[in-house]
Amino acid sequence: MSDVPANKTAHPPARDMGMTRGTLLVFGAEALALPAALFLTALLTRHFGVDDYGRFTLLATLIAWVEWSLSSVWSRATIKLVSEADDWRPIGRAVARLSLGCGLAAAGVLALLAFPLSHMFSEPTIALPLLLFSLDIPLFCLAQAHRSLLVGTGRFSGRAATTAARALFRSALIAVLVSQGAGIMGAILGSIGASVAELAVARLFIRPDFRGTREESNVAAVPPRLLWEAAGPLLVYAISLRLFDKLDLFLLKSLGGTAREAGLYGAAQNLAILPGIFAMAFVPALLATVGNARRQERDSGEEHGARKIGRGALRVIVRLLPFGALVAGCASGIVSLFFGPAFAGTAPLIGPLFFAALAQCIFAVATVLLTAGDRIWWTAVLASALLAVAFGAHFLIIPRYGSLGAASVTLVVSVVGAIAALTAVYDRWKITPPVGTVVRTLLVTAGVYALATRLPQSDVSGPLAVAGRAFILMLAIVLGYTLLGEWDVDDTARAKSFLQRFRKSTR
Repeated sequence: MSDVPANKTAHPPARDMGMTRGTLLVFGAEALALPAALFLTALLTRHFGVDDYGRFTLLATLIAWVEWSLSSVWSRATIKLVSEADDWRPIGRAVARLSLGCGLAAAGVLALLAFPLSHMFSEPTIALPLLLFSLDIPLFCLAQAHRSLLVGTGRFSGRAATTAARALFRSALIAVLVSQGAGIMGAILGSIGASVAELAVARLFIRPDFRGTREESNVAAVPPRLLWEAAGPLLVYAISLRLFDKLDLFLLKSLGGTAREAGLYGAAQNLAILPGIFAMAFVPALLATVGNARRQERDSGEEHGARKIGRGALRVIVRLLPFGALVAGCASGIVSLFFGPAFAGTAPLIGPLFFAALAQCIFAVATVLLTAGDRIWWTAVLASALLAVAFGAHFLIIPRYGSLGAASVTLVVSVVGAIAALTAVYDRWKITPPVGTVVRTLLVTAGVYALATRLPQSDVSGPLAVAGRAFILMLAIVLGYTLLGEWDVDDTARAKSFLQRFRKSTR
């Protein structure tokens, strides 16, 4: 992409779509991760068995924690600064450098700790795979930096393309390598190849320089202090949240759990990723949209809807809660269909973990509103408190109740964290989720859960049976919201617009 001439200010490109369309586009791409994850989980559980799948899950979880912790630090700071700036290039250059540098440093540290970590987990065979997996960290971090720049500049189509590329390449590469007998090493090489593909596609849409050019001599460089002021508290936030996200699995294994228990728990976590997928699409678009609205408010001195956008976002995210009851009601069938009878112990874990993931979505939306509202340190305090409470609770509960206790702790702490974050949002923005929406959502969730317990449980392992059960519960959600009067004029207008675009696309 060509930059503007040196004698002009480089404004961000015009936002090519609103938050709703941008979110839907990115969510569509992110949604590929769900069938991809189910496909890979089914493939790997059958090729690896429960024990080796547990070891791979442990490796992938550790690498994902490092990668998402680092990328989350710069992600929100990048989107916030770019969406509020007139020129994205200095910020992009600084973020690309920092992301690559931190990724290389983290990979080096993890390589040094590979053998000590393998002994800590009582799994000596994971040391060499961990060394190989560490190579993915700098590639992943740099690709995520490009993603954040795409969102901050409003290029949601580019963001969606990079996401789709990663999901497709990862599935294809891992399937080919594992099917050829490459085992855990093949799955790791497939993950690394996916990061390479994602980075290559991202640079087709946006190309931050790693060093300044003469054309930018008249553009003031981004003061490192400005980036670190935004990234510093987000570092605490990201590390705390990433640790919390996988703390239950780590402590379950560290406190005496077997590789089999880790495999069952990891499979349940993979089935609870849908809320996180939605959050990955919705939260960056929300931050960019609110940041843009606040920039317009500062420029014009008039209200441009930042508060209204925040209230609408809270309403959308609260409406997702009934889907937790839907997934819990289909858990046994899903596990039997995708994983087989060996993973039957996964089913009781899916409901608590899926509801916990929904609560974490609410927490993510609330903290992004705090970030947009210049209350960045509040996000760090909330996330670190969440981690501390969960850590203590897991130590008390896991030795007595095992994996179900770990899932229950994750659920309770996630709900408490979401409530605390919503309280902080009210203090800053004076907005809450609409009370009517909250009440109707709780009623619909309870109704769907009650319906799920009354539907026949005898044989729900076939594809048609699982799909039919899910359809009945989905219909109950829509009818429940409709009968209780949840849909407003804006919802109806969006639905009509979507149907019109759908009809045009199918002609």
